[in-house]
Amino acid sequence: MISALNHATESVHGLRRLALMIDSVSDAIVTIDSHGIIEYANRGAQELFGYRLEELLGRNVSMLMPQPDGNRHDGYIASYLKTGQSRVMNHRRSVNGLRKDGSLVPLDLTLGQMLEDGEKKFTAVMRDVTEQRRLQQLAAETERALQNAKNRADEANRSKSIFLATMSHEIRTPMNGVLGSLELLGLTELTASQHETVTMAAQSGRELLRLLDDILDFSKIEAGRLELRHERASMREHIIDKVLATHAPLASKKGIELRSRVDPATAQRFCTDPLRLRQILHNFVSNAVKFTLAGSIELSLDVIRTKPGAQVLRFSVRDTGIGISAASQARLFRPFVQADGDTTRRFGGTGLGLAICLGLAESMGGTIAMESVPGLGTTMSLELSLPTLREVEVNNCRAQLRNAPSINDPQVQHRAAPPVTTAASSGTLVLVVDDHATNRNVLVRQLASLGYAAESAINGVDALEKLATRRYSLLISDCQMPEMDGYTLARTIRDDEWRRGISRLPIIAFTANAFASDATRALVAGMDDYLSKPTTIASLSSLLERYLPLPHTPETNMSKSSEQLLALRDSVIDETHLAQIVGDDLAERAALLDDFKESCDIDAKALEAAYQSGELHTFMEIAHRICGASKMVGASGLAAACRAIESCGRERLALSDDSGHADALGTSTREAYRRFQAELDAFDNYLKQGTACLNNASPAT
Repeated sequence: MISALNHATESVHGLRRLALMIDSVSDAIVTIDSHGIIEYANRGAQELFGYRLEELLGRNVSMLMPQPDGNRHDGYIASYLKTGQSRVMNHRRSVNGLRKDGSLVPLDLTLGQMLEDGEKKFTAVMRDVTEQRRLQQLAAETERALQNAKNRADEANRSKSIFLATMSHEIRTPMNGVLGSLELLGLTELTASQHETVTMAAQSGRELLRLLDDILDFSKIEAGRLELRHERASMREHIIDKVLATHAPLASKKGIELRSRVDPATAQRFCTDPLRLRQILHNFVSNAVKFTLAGSIELSLDVIRTKPGAQVLRFSVRDTGIGISAASQARLFRPFVQADGDTTRRFGGTGLGLAICLGLAESMGGTIAMESVPGLGTTMSLELSLPTLREVEVNNCRAQLRNAPSINDPQVQHRAAPPVTTAASSGTLVLVVDDHATNRNVLVRQLASLGYAAESAINGVDALEKLATRRYSLLISDCQMPEMDGYTLARTIRDDEWRRGISRLPIIAFTANAFASDATRALVAGMDDYLSKPTTIASLSSLLERYLPLPHTPETNMSKSSEQLLALRDSVIDETHLAQIVGDDLAERAALLDDFKESCDIDAKALEAAYQSGELHTFMEIAHRICGASKMVGASGLAAACRAIESCGRERLALSDDSGHADALGTSTREAYRRFQAELDAFDNYLKQGTACLNNASPAT
């Protein structure tokens, strides 16, 4: 009896201790019966809702709920008791509680059940999350503010990029007139003094243009919009030799030995952006020549290590110049900074060069280092990893801006232009389209100095009227013009060619726009190549040799049909690439092209079916297959058109959540397909004319 009493006493003490523990919990705990009547509420519940215990016991728990939940609660309990199904039982849920003063409090609610004397009862554990919600709201507002700030910064960067591109266009347009006119003036008979004046003026113009390019490059790097254009390149031929050739005259004039060294372990070909790589090395060598008064400069290339499909290279430029102090070295990679004020006075410059080089190197995945000792010289090095040719297929080979040679380039063949009527009858008449009178006049005169007669039009509408005469064999068009711009003009011409089944007219974009995306837009619109303003006679001559070559010697006995076919060949087939595959065997050459044409026709039908059905993924896959085969046989026009389809398709996929829909192709992809059709027609036309004329003319002509 005493033992049982002791046990009961201990149980009472245990229950009291448990009640005290539950009362000490900061969370609110409430127990209700199967009718929703409150049977227990701990101290936390009383404090949370503002009621005394006696005000809660025996009352319906709905008093702690806002409407409409309060009126529905009894129905929730009845439904659960009947079906056993509940969305809240044993799960945490966010709800609102109703305090005695009528205010709402956000809660985390967990609901459990128990069985007592055969009756189901429920216990709710509730936690006030007011502070947590406040912090979450504050975090959300902060995130929104940061996102808005980022959006404003991105918009500012976009606005700055658009402003710079526009200013570049506006400045390059008059610079085209200035430099073009000076170049033409240099071709006339001048006294020594006059020639020196023209040369200095042209040099000043090029310096101004270089400064403009530096500012634009730096802004693109800052905005993260620098666009790399990868090509096949030989380090010796396309990089080292070209950089040294540029600086050799000045180095020789100063009596400085300029030499190079290339590690024999260097691979033959790499995939890189040769223009940007040369830009970095040009800066290194230019600074070395500028700051070296006597001695030597060496441009070296070392293979740091070779790995599968790539090599890690280090380019170094070592000079015996004035050197740079350690304190100044730390500042030189900041924009608009030079070693000291005396350096600026003595040697000039903007202080942008190394900042741009650092941005270019980082964009290419490389690093730049400097070692220098005052009075002994400086070594600048660039280290980066580049894919070797065997392991990479370069898909981003687009029309590139051409480097501008100096005035009176000795490799350019100058000749008198024939009368317009003669040029029209011989298939060499050029149409120039530009809304700027100076640009039109300069370009027409530059063409005349190379032996080409030309006429001009002021915009796309004017050009279409002139083109209707079918007198022109090449079109050079500005891209931004009133009434009808160059892109619309090109698309209109390509549509007309495809609809009427007529031969393809070579179209060259002639623009001052500064971004690589402008070149892509020109190609997608149906243009064949891209010429940057301001241009030089040498750059123009190089382009004309590809699309509308003139006979190099008057003794040629080639027939007119052979000339036309060879000109067509140059714009359709990369003969150098094809010769590497089949050599000079014309029969093997014809067989290869026939086999390609047969498989291409099958793929072209499948491509058309995908185009008609709007199956974008299939459309891009077939274009990729045709692109690969085209590159194998040197069908460069077809390959470029297929790359344009893939590029536009990828952009469309990025913008569309439902790329399988019938409208998934988009305008730019359809335009790229029309260009493909035009390229395919040009290839067909090339094959239909046969190889008879080519058999009578050397393939190397």
